[in-house]
Amino acid sequence: MIFPGLQWWWVCFFFVWIIPANGQQNSFATLVRKAYGQDQELVNGVQYYNRYVQVQGNPYFLDDNFVNGSVILKGHEFSDVRIRYDLYSQQLELEYESFSGASNSLVTVYDQVDGFMNGGYWFKKLNLDGEQQFYQVIRTEQFSCYVHWKKTTYSNIDAELYTEAVSRYLIQLQGELQGFRNKKTFVGCFNKSRQKEIKRLLRQKRIKFRGAAPDEIVRTMHAVSDLLNSGISP
Repeated sequence: MIFPGLQWWWVCFFFVWIIPANGQQNSFATLVRKAYGQDQELVNGVQYYNRYVQVQGNPYFLDDNFVNGSVILKGHEFSDVRIRYDLYSQQLELEYESFSGASNSLVTVYDQVDGFMNGGYWFKKLNLDGEQQFYQVIRTEQFSCYVHWKKTTYSNIDAELYTEAVSRYLIQLQGELQGFRNKKTFVGCFNKSRQKEIKRLLRQKRIKFRGAAPDEIVRTMHAVSDLLNSGISP
């Protein structure tokens, strides 16, 4: 995709898929250093630059810092990767060290990314409502929760700015996938015999889904799962 007035710089990286004798996979950095090996697979990326220089704020999940994580590209998992997730473009960016030792970053090819671990948050590309998108995946003993994050932009009198991260929720409970927007619709996903308990738990912990941070959502889902496991009202 080419943006008006901006120039894309295409870069190609050759990765060697080598499994060491101890059975562990090479890290992303190791594969880059071995870029000109004999068993090569081509992975395209776009050299990163700030495409949103006129927009105030940042488009990223949590903040604009690269964090330690892992990436699954075309079924191959790479650990020890520095990444950040652009919620506006829905692209994953990788930080790497060039052969000269300089720090660079690239935008991955969306179609090649199956999933990634951003810090402690797991994301997987899933088709849950007719379109493949990245979802934060939260698995508990009782159910799974999927959260799609995005940012858009808006204009005020002086400038164009990014919105806060907006989340869309889905829950898979007893094989059924349902969407929810707030506490009321979340509680309504569960058996009526447990709804009062869950509602009480959310009220006691002062939980709100709108504007909730990723770590708060994770804690909430596990707290509800623990409640369902115990069968005891909090």
